[in-house]
Amino acid sequence: VKPTQQVAPNIQDQVDVTSYQTFAVPPLPPPMSQASLQQQQQQHI
Repeated sequence: VKPTQQVAPNIQDQVDVTSYQTFAVPPLPPPMSQASLQQQQQQHI
C-alpha cells in the first residue's frame, strides 16, 4: 500500500503540471501558432 500511495500523488502532480503548462503556454510548442499570433498582433496594433 505504501508504493501505491507514493505513486498516486506523483502521477497527479505530473498530470497537473502538464495540464497547467499546456494550457498556460499553448502557442509556444507550435511555431505556426507564434507566426499567426505575431501577424494578428501587428494587424491589431
